[in-house]
Amino acid sequence: MTMRVPRLSATPSAPRRSTRPVGRAKAALIVLAVTAAGCRQGADAGAAGGARTWTASGAIARRIVAPPWDTLWTRGGTTQDDTLLLMPWALAVDSARVYVLDAAAYRVVAFRAGDGSLAWIAGRKGGGPGEFASPVALATLPEGRIAIADPRNSRVTILDTAGRVTRELSLSEAGDTRSMCALRDGSLLLSTSNDEWPIVLMSPWGRILRRFRLPWPDLVQAPPLARQARLASLPDRSACVLALELGRGFATFDGTRFSAPHQYVEPFELPRVDVRRTFKSRTQRVVERRIAAYDVAVDGREIAAAFEGRTDAARRLIDLYDAQTGTYVRTYLLNDPVANLARWGGRYYIISEREGYPILLAAAIRATGGSAPASPGGSVGDARSGR
Repeated sequence: MTMRVPRLSATPSAPRRSTRPVGRAKAALIVLAVTAAGCRQGADAGAAGGARTWTASGAIARRIVAPPWDTLWTRGGTTQDDTLLLMPWALAVDSARVYVLDAAAYRVVAFRAGDGSLAWIAGRKGGGPGEFASPVALATLPEGRIAIADPRNSRVTILDTAGRVTRELSLSEAGDTRSMCALRDGSLLLSTSNDEWPIVLMSPWGRILRRFRLPWPDLVQAPPLARQARLASLPDRSACVLALELGRGFATFDGTRFSAPHQYVEPFELPRVDVRRTFKSRTQRVVERRIAAYDVAVDGREIAAAFEGRTDAARRLIDLYDAQTGTYVRTYLLNDPVANLARWGGRYYIISEREGYPILLAAAIRATGGSAPASPGGSVGDARSGR
């Protein structure tokens, strides 16, 4: 069926937040309202036949297109009694399953990728095997396994295809992990809060293999709060994409080294961070928060970055880049903000909200004959600069 999710409104039981917190504090785990419908002017979907461009201050012109979307399946988003998804925080996918990190419930919920049916639920609050204290990140591993980073328990938990614990890796030497992705040999690339060497390569057995600086040399002196990064694996796990959450662009890691960085279509400098030190502590505060890519996903030859930026289309943009060259390709403009994004086999998996309740949505661009969603038959959203 054609995807027509209605525009959403907040409810008293689940108030809407306009921005996701930079520090990802557990107390602020609120799912953003989302829909994965076509363009902003969906009622006029057949009116215009091409793509338009617009430019935010200091940015390269975006090429916004509006291909026809089909909803494949949805889970959740109905009633308060549907407790499969409480407060989703991270999303991962492989050929068989879609995994949602339900952080407020301290668990992972696995759905079958084909039809969205429930596969298994694993985890609860605690410090024992299979329990979580502050789960923050997911990564799919070879052979259908899944890894969950839990900094408060200082470990990464590995689950098998049935949701059973098979291994626990210590994070005591890696540091406070915020995002991660897996490579082909099962090793994990971690984005941490370390001041000088924030990127850590960990073996499948938990040994620290190497530490890296960010591939922007001048960011070494930037406070960790200002240079947070999101990680996502290529589908074949031959490389990981590292995308700055607050700044300029992204780079790829092939297991040995980072590529030269690529610039976002809407780049801007990192925000200023106010660092205050006392004899016993150090606190950081972002003076002006300018969130860039708050989630990133890779599928086939494309890198997709869910973007906020400085326009009135904030959080409704998905910018697409060529995975080989880093070249900007096009942008999809959605009706409402995306909370989490994953891709596999041409499908988009999106964490959304419907009438105040979380929803997991699987969608695909309807084949229209020809190669491109780059030249859709739909209309183009009206995204204007709005700093």
